[in-house]
Amino acid sequence: MVVFEEGFEPLSTRIANSLFAHIQTKKNNSIILTDGKQKVLVGLAEIKLTAGKDEYGFGGTFEFVDHKKGNAGEFWYILCSRQVDEVRAPIITSLKTLVAIGVALVFVLAFVSFRVGRKIATPLAILNKATQKIGDGNFEYRVTMNGQDV
Repeated sequence: MVVFEEGFEPLSTRIANSLFAHIQTKKNNSIILTDGKQKVLVGLAEIKLTAGKDEYGFGGTFEFVDHKKGNAGEFWYILCSRQVDEVRAPIITSLKTLVAIGVALVFVLAFVSFRVGRKIATPLAILNKATQKIGDGNFEYRVTMNGQDV
């Protein structure tokens, strides 16, 4: 039985049989259930405080046997469920943002490397041309470079 669910009367609904079967495996994790056409992500964790301990008696009144026995052997779980599409939406938005930032960085870095490469390669190309001219016998060829170094 569901003890509390937002928007519903307490103890008004039961959990799905497939979820109950998963709870019986005593695994604290998440599973995806199909609820009609929608997929639902359910996270579950056992409340260790209630794991069959006699000193914690939950529910009932003094007239009920379960209260007198402290609900021995009873295990309580916290379940949190959300539609898979609702969970995926912010993840997909984040991934799109990361991809957009990555693409922008690639273009910025390509532009910067192109500019820096040209700045470095241009003087080398001028020197290469000069060595070819001088190698061809034109000893009068002069290189005029305007540098900022002293």
